[in-house]
Amino acid sequence: MRQLVAVVLLAALGCSSGSTNNDGAAGNGGTGAGGAGGMAPPAASCQAIRLCSLDCADEACLAANCLPMGSAAAQAQFQMLHDCTKAAQPTGGGCATPNDVNCLCLAQCLQEPPCGDLAMDCTGNLVDTICDNVCH
Repeated sequence: MRQLVAVVLLAALGCSSGSTNNDGAAGNGGTGAGGAGGMAPPAASCQAIRLCSLDCADEACLAANCLPMGSAAAQAQFQMLHDCTKAAQPTGGGCATPNDVNCLCLAQCLQEPPCGDLAMDCTGNLVDTICDNVCH
């Protein structure tokens, strides 16, 4: 249970919409290309975007807070999983909002989920924090 709290806390911190801007543009709260050694922060994985989405009640939140944190490949991978999770049953999960944990668990994790393979791809076939800790 402590691991779940830590994961959710980290996801919330990564998705918070505070007053600083993490887009890397100098003058907007970011460091710009010349700041911090000229290196951009590492892009988040599909799984990190997926964890962040648990804090979002709508698509606008996903677009503003979660998707930008990932690389283009991670964003595309998450979008396929998200689209499946939203799609009508039986081919998808039929979930109306990204933070509907009960629906998400059925769509991605439990009872032969229609989006289970996409969820496994999103995690890189590693430990699935959502399925293993939130849904079970």
